[in-house]
Amino acid sequence: MNKYKWNILSDKKIDTIDELIKVLAKNREIEDIEGFCNPPTPENFIKSDKEMKALLDKGIAKSAKTILNSIKSNSPIIIHGDYDVDGQTATTILWKTIYEDLNYKNCTPYIPNRFDQGYGLSKNSIDAIKSDVAKNAENPLIITVDCGIVATKEVEYAKSLGFKVIITDHHQTHGEIPNADALVHTTNATGAGISWILSYALDPKSSSSKIGFAALGTICDLQPLTNFNRSIVKHGLIQLNQNPPIGIKELIDISAIKGNIDTYEVGWVLGPRLNATGRMKDAMDSLRLLSTNSKEQAQNLARKLDDINKKRQGKLQTDLKLGLENIKNNAETPNFIVTSNESYHEGIIGLVAGKLTQIYYRPSIAIAIDNKKKLAKGSARSIKGISIIETLHKFDDLFEGLGGHDMAAGFSLIPAKIPQLIKSLNSIKILDKSVFDQSLHIDAELSSSLISFDILDTINNFKPFGIDNYEPVFMSKSLEIFNMIRFGKENAHLKLFLQNSEGQQFTCLYFGAGLNTESLEIGSKINIAYNLSINNWNGNSNLELKIKDIST
Repeated sequence: MNKYKWNILSDKKIDTIDELIKVLAKNREIEDIEGFCNPPTPENFIKSDKEMKALLDKGIAKSAKTILNSIKSNSPIIIHGDYDVDGQTATTILWKTIYEDLNYKNCTPYIPNRFDQGYGLSKNSIDAIKSDVAKNAENPLIITVDCGIVATKEVEYAKSLGFKVIITDHHQTHGEIPNADALVHTTNATGAGISWILSYALDPKSSSSKIGFAALGTICDLQPLTNFNRSIVKHGLIQLNQNPPIGIKELIDISAIKGNIDTYEVGWVLGPRLNATGRMKDAMDSLRLLSTNSKEQAQNLARKLDDINKKRQGKLQTDLKLGLENIKNNAETPNFIVTSNESYHEGIIGLVAGKLTQIYYRPSIAIAIDNKKKLAKGSARSIKGISIIETLHKFDDLFEGLGGHDMAAGFSLIPAKIPQLIKSLNSIKILDKSVFDQSLHIDAELSSSLISFDILDTINNFKPFGIDNYEPVFMSKSLEIFNMIRFGKENAHLKLFLQNSEGQQFTCLYFGAGLNTESLEIGSKINIAYNLSINNWNGNSNLELKIKDIST
């Protein structure tokens, strides 16, 4: 019944809590357990960490000085963001710092419309800013957040129109660096994280109130939750639970989240609602929700975002069905999956690519074709071991524009070049085919007699979980099935009741396995790989094992 190849990271069976702590730390290469579990505040981190301190002393300092000079000369300041959650929160942080905290009202947030201006700093977005915000202005300043590091020509164009430009970005560089008036770049923070550091430099007293925004952006951008990112998320989640901004509070309420918010609720419940506006139309309503101080406006916007997200979910199902039908026509699954269609929604293709990667465990690309504009836009998602941005850069001549990370990328190209892209990707030889094997990384075998609330409390000290600090996975052997129940829509899920040789009983949930139970029988013994969790219901708390895989 195995879905995965089990990769057990420790050959030592865990029998005590002390052994558990040592194994979790070793598997995550944590040397300072206390420092990891209780990271310093972001303010203290950027003062003590060598790389962040250098960023603060150089690029951030120059950027802050440029901003303050623009304020002194009463020049327009335009914060140019991006339409995803990281870009939205980065824009919110810097706009609220300048407009509200520094009380400088000649400051405007700007997020491009993906359908009209495309991604990042572009000639179209610069022209729109010049026309709408900075017409006849002296020395207007554009500050990019979460974009701009590859916009060499665009920065020159902006400067030719009289703009000063500050670039703040965390995406990978490629070739020449833009000749901006000031530049802040690191891949060890998100767009929102960099924006928060700049906010701190501009007004240290108020920056702590914006850590929750930075945590939102960091979690939703799927960046490693270690070092500075961990500090931001750890302390930002405290703020989001104890004193969230009014817009986020209303979004939490409309999303019907019960109890505390953690990385799951941010990434899978709040994030999709904030992202939906930029995917379906434009991201300004999400920006307004994040920025508002009005409860009434926040309630109206939260409802609107929830409705848009429902439409986004429906369109995703439609486009994914098209993609799956396209792929089924192939005799075998290619190393790189590419699907294109005129019916694809440009704002949904990233989600389609992500779903295809989950299903087939291959780097996947979904391309929306616009024959009227004679342009196609693609979004790519990858798997561990294959950098999709490095792969696509091998064929730079095919693209009109290209940017991204190891795991995700976006591009535009002429529709006629799509067959060449497919041919080029198919020509790549993958020498190590094991990269396509789905492995389940398991921390260690855990003695089933140790499973308790105490051990879960110990595990939770390592939160927040995410990339590079994954939620601990354990395996336990020879557990007997004494009952099992299918549940959910079309009985898609499975609830197992297990017991060990000492008679200790466990309730287990195995999502998506309700229709695949042929090899499971009451009375048989199984080995399980699982996470530990708490189920809170009607005032009662019960320990549950969330099964990830079973071996018989």
